[in-house]
Amino acid sequence: MAELNKEVIDLVWGRRTGNGVSDTVFCRWTQGFVFSETEPTALEQFQGGPCAVIAPVQAFLLKNVLFNCENSKWRECSATLAAEELGFERFHTIIHKRTLKTVGEMKEAILDLYDTWRNKFGVLLFLYSVILTKEMLLVAPESPSEQARRIFQTFDPEDNGFIPDTLLEDVMKALDLVSEPEYVNLMKSKLDPEGLGIILQGPFLQEFFPDKSSVIPDSFPVYHYNGLKQSNHNEKVMYVEGTALVVGFEDPMVRTDDTPIKRCLQTKWPYIELLWTTDISPSLN
Repeated sequence: MAELNKEVIDLVWGRRTGNGVSDTVFCRWTQGFVFSETEPTALEQFQGGPCAVIAPVQAFLLKNVLFNCENSKWRECSATLAAEELGFERFHTIIHKRTLKTVGEMKEAILDLYDTWRNKFGVLLFLYSVILTKEMLLVAPESPSEQARRIFQTFDPEDNGFIPDTLLEDVMKALDLVSEPEYVNLMKSKLDPEGLGIILQGPFLQEFFPDKSSVIPDSFPVYHYNGLKQSNHNEKVMYVEGTALVVGFEDPMVRTDDTPIKRCLQTKWPYIELLWTTDISPSLN
């Protein structure tokens, strides 16, 4: 295996012993970027694994399609972006790194490699290219609000969206906030004015880590995407339309089902509700 690629390979697959990655796991990553026959801008995913690469590429494609096509016809736009059987070791022996000096050279190379991205191993080659371009600096530091959300959730292992008020002092200490008993009791009264004995995550974050940079609309359209055929209705990869409602925790207008998608979005909008145009909520799996 070429030493040139070792750092990238270890980052993606971990430091391996023995015969490296199993054929079953590696096979999941050998697909290219393939578009759905029923949804021209939707990428398909054949097996579990490469969604970590396909999903952000899908998001980038959608961003460009939504803002470069007529709003009413964006789903009709087309987005642009199987070979020799290779095992893990053989594949990593024959690939090589190419260094480009300018943005212009990079754009030209990407266009020249269009067929490569779409064919077998395209997703994995794209991932390696991104990592090398970023010079291994992949993980941005947590913002204070992200850190606060993560720490709060460690005290809420069942993901209820709240903690007992008896744990408020521990959370505040973990976040290096003022945690004197008098101040903690004051915050309990403010965050739990009805004396229910619980501290909701949303009001806690808004109190100590308010997001002043954005204004949240009352509602906005949402489109769910899942690249796995088996996770879509009739096994056809298509977007599912819906409407997101951002409601207040004190006087909610709507309460919808508790689904994994909703819980995922609640990490950004704690009081979001989703109304889908289909009878069955779309799947995250």
